[in-house]
Amino acid sequence: MGWTMAVAVVVAVGIPVSVLSGSNGMAEKPPMSWRSWNQFGWYITEESILSAAVGLTNTSRGIKGMAAGTSLKDLGYGAVGMDEGWAACPPKPGPFPHGRDPSVDPRAAMQRENITAPFSIGGNKTAMFHRLNADNTTISPVVDPLVFPDMKSLVDKIHATGLKAGWYLNDCLSYCLEIGDDCPADECIPGDVLAFTQFGFDNLKVDGCSKQRDVTMWADLINKSGTFAEIENCNNGPTPSKPVSEGGCPDYHQYRTSGDINNGYPSWVSNAQTVADYATSGRSAPTCWAYPDMLMIGVQGQTPDELHQGVGPWTDFTQPSVIEQRTHFGIWCILSSPLTLSLDFRNETAVDSVWGIISNTAAIGVNQQWAGMPGTVFASAPSTVDLGPRVPLRGAARNAVDSDSQERVGVPSWQAWYKPLPGGGAAVLVANHGAESVNVTIQFSDVPGLGPPPPSLDQCNHAFPIDLHDTQCLGLPKVEGAVTEAACCAACTAAGLACETWQFLEKSNGYAQGCYTGSVKTCRNSTDGWVSRARGKVPPPPSPPPPPSPPRTFAVTNVWEQQAEAGSHSQFTWPALGSHDSAFITLSPLPNIPVY
Repeated sequence: MGWTMAVAVVVAVGIPVSVLSGSNGMAEKPPMSWRSWNQFGWYITEESILSAAVGLTNTSRGIKGMAAGTSLKDLGYGAVGMDEGWAACPPKPGPFPHGRDPSVDPRAAMQRENITAPFSIGGNKTAMFHRLNADNTTISPVVDPLVFPDMKSLVDKIHATGLKAGWYLNDCLSYCLEIGDDCPADECIPGDVLAFTQFGFDNLKVDGCSKQRDVTMWADLINKSGTFAEIENCNNGPTPSKPVSEGGCPDYHQYRTSGDINNGYPSWVSNAQTVADYATSGRSAPTCWAYPDMLMIGVQGQTPDELHQGVGPWTDFTQPSVIEQRTHFGIWCILSSPLTLSLDFRNETAVDSVWGIISNTAAIGVNQQWAGMPGTVFASAPSTVDLGPRVPLRGAARNAVDSDSQERVGVPSWQAWYKPLPGGGAAVLVANHGAESVNVTIQFSDVPGLGPPPPSLDQCNHAFPIDLHDTQCLGLPKVEGAVTEAACCAACTAAGLACETWQFLEKSNGYAQGCYTGSVKTCRNSTDGWVSRARGKVPPPPSPPPPPSPPRTFAVTNVWEQQAEAGSHSQFTWPALGSHDSAFITLSPLPNIPVY
C-alpha cells in the first residue's frame, strides 16, 4: 500500500537564555548522558558505573564523519549517573536476597549490607534508607558500603574522565522491604542535598516513590549550596502548566511525561505519544525538556524492576531488532528529548550492534538544534494498529503487574514527525508501526512553510488597501510627504507598474488621496479607507489570479545514512519502508530560493 504526506517548517529563531526556567538556566540543549537503570536495575556497583565512564570516553571505535580519536563524550554525552541500587535498606522477606532468585538472574546473588530493620529517624519514626545521625538532629541517606564503599572517590574518578556525575534520590526501592521511604520532605531533603554536595555530584534525578516530593525545595536548596546542577523531575512534582518562556518550569531541567519505559517497541511508541501536548504548547524548550524516559538502545533483556519479581531478564522475552532501536533513537531525537543511554559498555557485541545509532552525528544534530519548537506529529495514517501490551508481560509477572501496564498500545499504523531547524530547514521522521511495508512519498509543496513562495511584486492582491505612509506592498516604495498624483505614480513606476488612474475621493472634511494601478489593487493615505477609480468606497475590480508558482526545491540529507541525496527535490520517496523501520531526513532550502 502507499500513502503521501508532506513536511512542515517554521522560520528559525535563536535559543533563548532564561533565568526563569530550569532552576538555574542550565540545559540550553537537551541533556545527553548515561544512567544505569534500564540495563542494570538495582544491580549496580562502582565497577558498573565506572565502566560507563570508560564507554563514553573510549576513542577506539570510529565515528562516521569525525576524526579518529573521537568519543561519545565529544559528541555531547557528558555525564554518568547512577539510579536505584546505591542505598542500604532492609530486604524483602523470603528465601531470596532482596526478592530475586539467583538461579533465574545471577546478579541477585550480589552481596549487600545486612540491614535487618528500618532505620530510626527520631521521634519514633523509621525510614527505609535514611537514618538519624549521631548529633540526634540531622538526617542523612544511607549508602550501602558493600556496594559503594567510597562514594566521594567514585565521583572523583568520574570527574577525572572529564564527565559529570549524577545521583538519584527520593528513591524507588524495588529491592527493599517497602517501595519508597516515609521520611518527610522537610526533614530529609536538607540532609540529602548536603550529601549530594559533599560527594561532589553534578546532576540529580529525583524520583516519585518516596515522600521527599517537593521539587521546589530540592532546587532551592541545591542552588543555595552553590552547586549548579541539572535536575530531572521523574514524577516528583507537577509538570509545567504554562510555557517555559513564561516561567512555567522554574525548578528542573527535564521532566518525565510518561510511565516507565520497557524494552520493547510498544512501550517506546506509547511513551513517545505523551510528549505531544508539551511540544505544541511551549512547555518543552531550552532549559526545560519533556522526556518520555531513558533510551533502551543497546539494552539487553528486560529491566529487572519491581514488575518482574521472580523472573529473569530473558524470560519470555525477544530482543528488539536493531532497526526498531534505530527508530526508537530517531523519535527521541526529533522530539528534542534528552538522550540518556543505559547500555552495558562492557558488552562489546551489544555496543557494536548499536554504535552507528548512538554515534550518528546527523541524528544528534537534529536533537540538539533549536528553531522555536521541538518535534511533533504532523501527519498519521487513518488506520490504527495494535502493538500489544505496553509492558511485555513475562512468566510469573503476567498475573502480578498493574493493570495500566497491561493496557494494549493502539496507534496509527504510521506517524510522521517534523522539527524546524535553523535557517528555514526542517527534519522529518516517518515511522511505520505496522507489520507490513509501506510506500512513502513526502510532497514538500503540500506543507505550510515549504510551499510556493508568495506572489511576486506584480501580483499583489491584498484584500484591503495599503497605506503608502505606513508600509509597502511587497516592495512598492513608500511615498514620503504628501500623497500627490506625481508621487503615487512615481512609486508605481519605480516598481515597474503602470499608473493607470488617479482620482480623489470626496469626504465631508475635504479630500483623501490615493492611486490605483492595474497590478496593485489599491493604495491609500492614513485618513481614508478605500480610494478607488470611482467616487465612494467601492473596491477596484479583482485582479486575475496569479499563475501557479513552481514547487520549491530543497537539498535533502538522509540522516540514517549521513549522506546528502544528489540533486534538488520537491518530494522524496521510499518505495518500501519496513515494519517498525523509519525514514529520517533533513531539508535545507536551496540558496537561490528565499525563505519567507
